[in-house]
Amino acid sequence: MKVVYPFLLALLVGTIILVMMAGCSGARPMVANPSQEDIAYVQQLRQRGEKPFGMCHVLSWRDAWNEFSDATLRKKLQLAKDIGVQWSRGGNEASWHDLATESGLKQQDRVLSLLKEYGMESVMIYSPMPPKKLWVPKMYDDYKKVEAGQMNWGTFMVHAWLDYQTPAWWDEWRAFNQKMALHFRGKVRFYEFYNEPNQKASGDCPPGLYARLLMNAAKSIREVDPQAKIVLGGLGETNYAKWLGDFYSIPDMHKYFDILSLHPYNKGHKFIQDCLRIVPDKDVWITEDGYAGNAFPLTQMMQANALRGSYLVYLKRYPRVKKVFWYCFCDYHLAQYCVLQWRYQDKQPVFTPMQTYHAYGDLERRTRP
Repeated sequence: MKVVYPFLLALLVGTIILVMMAGCSGARPMVANPSQEDIAYVQQLRQRGEKPFGMCHVLSWRDAWNEFSDATLRKKLQLAKDIGVQWSRGGNEASWHDLATESGLKQQDRVLSLLKEYGMESVMIYSPMPPKKLWVPKMYDDYKKVEAGQMNWGTFMVHAWLDYQTPAWWDEWRAFNQKMALHFRGKVRFYEFYNEPNQKASGDCPPGLYARLLMNAAKSIREVDPQAKIVLGGLGETNYAKWLGDFYSIPDMHKYFDILSLHPYNKGHKFIQDCLRIVPDKDVWITEDGYAGNAFPLTQMMQANALRGSYLVYLKRYPRVKKVFWYCFCDYHLAQYCVLQWRYQDKQPVFTPMQTYHAYGDLERRTRP
């Protein structure tokens, strides 16, 4: 016991120091007690009709594909509604491969309908994964690597576009985007094309390829639905400045998207400032910002401080930032980031709210005009 107590004391002191350091960090804002000035600023935004707070994965990809029963989905949605969530991102994430089928469209309709029923609007994310009817024989060899864990889906997708595409692919891509926009017209206002295209997990898509895909998608969507808004795929932390600079230097690129989407995480202010400088003429949504934690109370406190900081500091400091989405509401594989964690008990999902869940609800209530 003489050894254990000093160890625990050292662990506690070290954790407190980390909390203090995080609260003073110039990279990631931390807010323990929101000032009245911070609250008043968000209230002014709301008085103008803006809805600046959002959540990622109110419904996750697995929810959409029927892992949970309808009753469980509704319970989860009610928990989101109880704390005032009005915007969801990522619950209807899909790909060209998914949406080229009637079953894929049906699943998206179900997710959108459920979110609307509980008072939430959605940002629809989709990627250019080609449907199987376009696959060439070598793609099946690559697919075996995906199944064996030797290649991720993003690399598979980008590799296909770089090495196997034909002119017919581009014709099919334009036709798909028109069909998709026609199907979702009146249901979807915001299309986010491709999540974190500059990240390895998403295939590290070259800026030139991404730009060509985006231009063709934007033209096709707007021909069918002129009211639709195009959101640039949320930019991740890896090599972000060079990727965005190369992308935005392509002539007329500013015409093909409406909103710059960023994922600052631990790069915080520097990330946002760099991106605002590279793209000086677009509104910005922070479509992902989060902080990993666990059940340890001090870690949960740090998460709650980070959540308040993301919503209050970024919105007030950067007037071009119009929305902030916290990552995330509830997701099985990334539970350490979630405001609502879940586990199976007697083969039924049980949801457990974290400190961040209550912090979001408190912030939502206090910033209402």
